[in-house]
Amino acid sequence: MQQVKGPASAPGTSASAGAGSPTPSPTPAPTGTGAGTAAGTGGVVTTPTTVSPAVLAYATLLVNGKIQQLQLKQLFPKGLPTFVLLGVGKNFVKIGVAGGKFVGGGAVKLEIGKPVTVMNTTTGQRFVMKLTFTGAAPEQIAGFKPAAGQTTTTGGTQPTQTQATP
Repeated sequence: MQQVKGPASAPGTSASAGAGSPTPSPTPAPTGTGAGTAAGTGGVVTTPTTVSPAVLAYATLLVNGKIQQLQLKQLFPKGLPTFVLLGVGKNFVKIGVAGGKFVGGGAVKLEIGKPVTVMNTTTGQRFVMKLTFTGAAPEQIAGFKPAAGQTTTTGGTQPTQTQATP
């Protein structure tokens, strides 16, 4: 095999180039903003971002006339945890029985503004429920303040029930 000796290597060239091989030339620096330049030339490639829709995980219900601010999978009503919030949609929620099931199985769907009455067949107790809010964050209720000595909680814990002050 025959070796070809050429002139001293210049930056960006190869000293071991074989006979008939073109001598590579330095790549010119890219011009412009860099968007859309080919890979390997030092340009910046940007990818479009998409915004995910907010996950609905909060609801406000009136249960026998009392406000219940709930988070997904939370048991309610406060003091008598009989039901669980199973799902939250744009204008509806699905509730189930905590540790049990409704007669006929499945979940009950509550739609905003439409009252639904459910009954505990063991005790005969009735619950009138009305959905008033669904959202990605808890509803901010104006005009309500915590009772003296109570504090409100945030961030994944059960909210404190609030009372109106005259």
